[in-house]
Amino acid sequence: MPKTINQQYFEMYTRNISKYNSFEKLKERILSNPNNINEDTIQAIEKYYKKYKRKPKYWMLISNPEKWGDGTQEYEVNDLLFNLKKDSWKVNSQIEMHLKMREGDLGIIKASEDRRSQKQRINHKGETVKVLTPGIYAIFQIVKDSDGDVVRKSNDGEWFVNIKIIENFFAKNNIIPKEEAIELLGKSIYENQGNREIDKELYDKIVAYTK
Repeated sequence: MPKTINQQYFEMYTRNISKYNSFEKLKERILSNPNNINEDTIQAIEKYYKKYKRKPKYWMLISNPEKWGDGTQEYEVNDLLFNLKKDSWKVNSQIEMHLKMREGDLGIIKASEDRRSQKQRINHKGETVKVLTPGIYAIFQIVKDSDGDVVRKSNDGEWFVNIKIIENFFAKNNIIPKEEAIELLGKSIYENQGNREIDKELYDKIVAYTK
C-alpha cells in the first residue's frame, strides 16, 4: 500500500464496507469526516470497494447441533431450526466472509450429522428432543439489521451475518435429506465442515428440487 495512504482511515471505512450499496454513499460518509482524508486514501478505498462489488453471491451456512451451545443449550437447535425466520449466523472470518457478504445474497442452511448425546438433547422441561436428520433445512437471503448493518462483530471477535428465511423446509416437514443433498451439491461441497460460498448453479438446484 502506498505510503501516501492513511492506514487508519483506510481500515476504518473498509471494515464496514458491506453497509454501503454504492461507493457514492460511502464517499459521502468519508467526506463528512471532519478530518481531511487525502485523495490517495479515498481512491484506495474505492478500489477496495469495487473488488467486492458484484452480482449476488451464494452461501452455505452450517448448523452443527453438537457444537451449537456451551454444553447446556444444544437441545435448542431443534426449535431454532423449526421456527427460524430471522437470525444472525456465525460466518467464517478466516476466509473473510464478513467482507464479501452483501444485502440480497442468497444461500442454504445445512444441518450436519446430529452427534448430540442424550444428555445434550434434554430440554428445560426434562424432555428429550429428537435427533435431527442431516440435510438442507432452509434457504435464506442476507438482510440488513435495524442499524443498517449486514454483518456484526461480537464481543469475542466473531463475525455474524443477518439473514431472513425465504423457505423453511424443516417447518414444512420437507427437508432435503443427506443423500439427495449430496446428489444436488456434490459430495465435496456437502461434506465441507465450514460455512462457505457456493456456485449459483448449486443454489438453483436446491430451489428447483423443492418446487
